[in-house]
Amino acid sequence: MTTPVPPTDHAVSPGVVPPQRPERLHVILPLLVDTMPGLLDDVARLLRPSYPEYGAFLEEHADEVSAGGAIALARVVELAGSGGQLPAPARDQDDDTDGNDVVTTLFNEIGRAQFRYGNPLTRLLSAYQTGARAAWHHISAIAIERRVPAGDVALLADALFGFVDQLSSASADGYLAEQNEAVAGRVRARAMLADLLLSEHASMRGLEEAARRAGWPLPQTAAVVLLDPEAPVSEDVLHRADGAGWLPMNQSLVMGFIVGDLELAGRRRRLLDLLAGSPAVIGPSVPLTQLAASVPLARVTQRLRRAEVVTDDPVFLTDHLDAILVHQDESLLQALERQVLAPLAALPEANRLRLEETLASWLRHIGDRQAMADELHIHRQTVRYRMSQLHELFGDQLSDPAKRLSLLLALGWRAPQRHVD
Repeated sequence: MTTPVPPTDHAVSPGVVPPQRPERLHVILPLLVDTMPGLLDDVARLLRPSYPEYGAFLEEHADEVSAGGAIALARVVELAGSGGQLPAPARDQDDDTDGNDVVTTLFNEIGRAQFRYGNPLTRLLSAYQTGARAAWHHISAIAIERRVPAGDVALLADALFGFVDQLSSASADGYLAEQNEAVAGRVRARAMLADLLLSEHASMRGLEEAARRAGWPLPQTAAVVLLDPEAPVSEDVLHRADGAGWLPMNQSLVMGFIVGDLELAGRRRRLLDLLAGSPAVIGPSVPLTQLAASVPLARVTQRLRRAEVVTDDPVFLTDHLDAILVHQDESLLQALERQVLAPLAALPEANRLRLEETLASWLRHIGDRQAMADELHIHRQTVRYRMSQLHELFGDQLSDPAKRLSLLLALGWRAPQRHVD
């Protein structure tokens, strides 16, 4: 038996045949709306065990949700009648708002709110499915009672769950958009905090406010970690450091991150595990207001690491303060070298390098020829021969403590020479 089609209340444009299926399905719409309070009670009951906050929301806002549910049911019936595609709503001359856009915007905002509240997206989407099953229980019961043809019942089912999919998609889009914006905002806030920490004019009040915006607990002390941009492993290290909660630096000429409270139990070990095999430099752990001043020293240490003056992986700056003191001003060091090594300047380069290497070893080992031979991988007689040459070239300077100290500063922290005997 087919349900009679009631007269339509909708205005129909001349020459356009009104669709019959939507009108036939609209017969049950008032009945569905009448059952809305019971439907919401059922949904709240189903949500309460697994989603108590959603169940409580339905109970507290029953009137608003009921009004919105009536609109949603009308849309489902309309969707069923249109074969799965919502028709474009009529617009007033001065109204540019699309009804579909309003629904999409609403559920998009619901998704955004769920992210802000800290609820997982899967939880929200599961709650939608629970509500859809409860709604279908009511819709199907009324459709059967009104003897709606089976084909139309199937259309209603497709329309309901398709509509829920649309709402779920809108909420998912909102959730992910809010998440992306939050991540982007967090990245910007963390970059601003890093810039402020590396500024010589940062106040503690300004740092505290920037740290609050960045969601980065402000430590008592901090250290900079410089990475080598040319090392393939550095990008991965920086990514993992960010994931570990350390603060990437946002400097155009500096690649690295900031570690807070390196003295805390286990933190140094975690840092070493992260940097294992990486040509990184770890600066001193200093009060926050001194962090900017530690960066130039870390960059000197990085230069020494590249020149193989220091060779640790990673390099702790505080383990090489003597080398940093010597090499902090490279132009002064070069001037000292030219001055104290002037007796060797006229020699062929290969001879000069060999004698400089031998002289450096002699200064480090206080004249112990066996230690020199072991370090230089040469015979003791070769050491004796080279030292004779050096004494001839330098004369009494090698016996002068002040001259020996100047020679040690110039030679003692050099990188290994690359030459073949």
